[in-house]
Amino acid sequence: MGYKRGRFKVTQKASDLLPAFLEQLREANKVVSAMWSKSQEEYFSNYMPASREDVDLSLFSHLLPAAPARVLDLGCNNGEIVMALRGKGYDAYGVDLPQVIRRVIETYYPYYASDWLLPCNLEKDELPVGKFQLVLALAVIEHIINWKILLRTVYQALTPAGVFFLTSCDSHVIARDPWHWRHFTVEELKEEATEAGFSDAQGYSDGPSLRMVLKRGEI
Repeated sequence: MGYKRGRFKVTQKASDLLPAFLEQLREANKVVSAMWSKSQEEYFSNYMPASREDVDLSLFSHLLPAAPARVLDLGCNNGEIVMALRGKGYDAYGVDLPQVIRRVIETYYPYYASDWLLPCNLEKDELPVGKFQLVLALAVIEHIINWKILLRTVYQALTPAGVFFLTSCDSHVIARDPWHWRHFTVEELKEEATEAGFSDAQGYSDGPSLRMVLKRGEI
């Protein structure tokens, strides 16, 4: 590549660069796969779910309708929030990637959780329509490439008076987790939530993280 009169002059055809690019992409995929496998092993060997009594629900307890309301936890991970809510009488469910759900059930809940912890790829799978009074996504949306579609999917999954509560990383956070596709501002999520159909979108940021309460309709 040369430099001439303030502009870059390409001296190599893009087609010539394609094989090398594809090879780099294949190597990157191998690295990501290895990281995913290692992170799963470390997580499942080091992080046991808390008991139902010890799970802290205070982050969203003010949004919980009266039991036995139906609640959905997106990206439920080890399922401890789902189990804590079910222990309080809620009809609670959790979804996560198939490989995560399989390991969680095998490791922690081999006998009774398969009806409550369900495999779901939030990038492409649909959720039941109009079934949930509260949907949670705690530190999940930053992992989703098609996050705008996710907002519309959750909107459809809520009952008319349903609420979507989410937390994420503020866009001002410089250091990024390698699994995060992007970070957000409150105003950005408000705008996209309105586009998705939510009648009310409120949120705030404390610097590193943000919280959003999105209401489908008037309560």
